[in-house]
Amino acid sequence: MKRAQMVLRNKNLGIEQYKFMLQALVNAGIGEETYGPRTVIAGTEGSPHLADALSEIEDVVFGTLDNLFTKTGVPPTEIDVLIVTVSTVSCGAVNTGSSD
Repeated sequence: MKRAQMVLRNKNLGIEQYKFMLQALVNAGIGEETYGPRTVIAGTEGSPHLADALSEIEDVVFGTLDNLFTKTGVPPTEIDVLIVTVSTVSCGAVNTGSSD
């Protein structure tokens, strides 16, 4: 997806914000081969589903672990406990209001 298309999907921005976002993407080196969540690439980030999050976990976590095991030479059978945090899995609405 072209960087400009990603920026232009944000309908509530002014021209200065559009310019800033586009320049930030360019300066960050984000291009056609850059990894991004499938929902962002597909333009569906406003309505993600659990399946999207699980798919991304499979892509990122398992790929990362495979690379880690390969680079270190440590087989997965040698790992007793592995703690992984995933902060982006939040597909549903969260009620943050108090119950008072």
